[in-house]
Amino acid sequence: MTSTSGDITVGPRARITGSGAFFQAFGGGIAFLEKSKVKAKSGSGSGALVVLSAAGDVDLDSAKITVKKAGYTIDGANVILRGKTRLKAFAEFSSPSDITATAGDVTIDQLSLKGDRPVVISGTNVTIGVMENGKTPRSTLTQKNLTVDVLATDTIHIDNLALSSVGDVTIDTTGTTVDLLASKLKGKKATPTITVSAGPGSTCDLTGTQVVGATLVTSCDTVIGP
Repeated sequence: MTSTSGDITVGPRARITGSGAFFQAFGGGIAFLEKSKVKAKSGSGSGALVVLSAAGDVDLDSAKITVKKAGYTIDGANVILRGKTRLKAFAEFSSPSDITATAGDVTIDQLSLKGDRPVVISGTNVTIGVMENGKTPRSTLTQKNLTVDVLATDTIHIDNLALSSVGDVTIDTTGTTVDLLASKLKGKKATPTITVSAGPGSTCDLTGTQVVGATLVTSCDTVIGP
């Protein structure tokens, strides 16, 4: 589905199934209303792929995206994932699993992400775990192979994340603030390296975070915790 000048809106509770799903808004945004689902299976001779790409914002409300034998790309000026977002990608081909804010922020209320492709989440500011009614819901990220990168140019704020990874994990901003709070970071099968880094004059707050079966490396001017 392509829009050259306006927005694309899907749902609520839409069900989309096929060999792939492509939504491109060259002149607007993409919105998936409450509890829409996309399930992509392998096509003939190629892997399934889900692409949500917008010049404006990509705004998903409690969406579920499942991709077999490939990955997904979600990119917009800002990427807002409301409610609990469920993402799964298990690939036979070298396909990405990317969430990118091209001009602004990635904001994720609650995330359940599973896969075996490289995962990249990037924006000016990246937030995973948004407090509601005084409580931040638990997000989970399970990586069965390869790497996880969370990248920003300003602030990274991660709260109450359970991360389990075979590959190395990089949490890096060229700005001055990384919050990695009340989270559990666990290495699987191997002993991956988890690197938390920021730019000059930086503070990295790891209060309440546990690291198990992995090597934690920090590169920040001030480190609080874990």
